Amino acid sequence: MRKVLFIGLFIMLVSCSESKQDFTNVFGTNIETMSTDYSYVDYLSFSGEGYSMASYSISDETLSTIINNIENSDFDLPKAEDKYSKKNWAKTPLAKKYSEVELLATSYSSDKEKLTNIQKKIKQLLNSNNNYHSFYYREVSENIIDIELFIIDVEEKKIYYVSHSV
Repeated sequence: MRKVLFIGLFIMLVSCSESKQDFTNVFGTNIETMSTDYSYVDYLSFSGEGYSMASYSISDETLSTIINNIENSDFDLPKAEDKYSKKNWAKTPLAKKYSEVELLATSYSSDKEKLTNIQKKIKQLLNSNNNYHSFYYREVSENIIDIELFIIDVEEKKIYYVSHSV
């Protein structure tokens, strides 16, 4: 029985982690040229509660293609699940009405110094100009409680992904 539970948990964690194929529809281009710089996953329960974050480096060509798709087309995030809303691609800074998104993305407590530094970078990116962001979110009683956030750092040619579920 323990072996079955372990295998089930392993399959769940693997299926919950993001993959490059999952992001193709998010960015409107094949992003096989991405390389993972950092990844952190902490799921607290079988219901999907937890926090995950990853950062990726992308090539000049991929960055250019993504920005072109965002700025010159009607490219949007894929349709969200019924309980989620979506905020399509926009330039930073993040609108003040979505301050809870920033809070969820950057306030997860960890003793991992690298994670804390990347959270600071994400906060800085969301409050600066000329980067891009998009996200899915779920609200309960007018409070945002779950997010899947995508950020494009134009200067450093990076993509950040944050998922925080309560």
